[in-house]
Amino acid sequence: MRPRGGKGEQYMIIALILVMLFFVRNPLFTIVVVILISANFSITDKTVNSFSISIFFASISAIIFTYFAHVIACSCDVICYSFAIEAEKGEQQERMTELYDLFRRQAFQADASQAMRYPAEVEAPAHHSARVIAYRAQP
Repeated sequence: MRPRGGKGEQYMIIALILVMLFFVRNPLFTIVVVILISANFSITDKTVNSFSISIFFASISAIIFTYFAHVIACSCDVICYSFAIEAEKGEQQERMTELYDLFRRQAFQADASQAMRYPAEVEAPAHHSARVIAYRAQP
């Protein structure tokens, strides 16, 4: 009787994880392949069925989460763009004063030599009234 958990099973699990990583990284390809295989072949092995179902649902989840990530990134771009247009026009909304202050503080970055001091004051350009404090980068 052979003991369970030998090196062969470990390599098989590692191979399955790598195959799943490949399939989830290419979700449209995976969906097409799984549909074509299941439509043309009658697979009765429970392990193969469970693996194909898992990569199919993982691919669908990857597509959905990628879509939401793109929506969020585009929303952030639109918000920053609208604030830039308002700043260019010189207009501000009273209800967003704290957000304008946050953007003003974040707009200027310390250079590497001044960022090493703790805390170092960085002067903003002359036409801006903001003062930014740069802290030493965390290792």
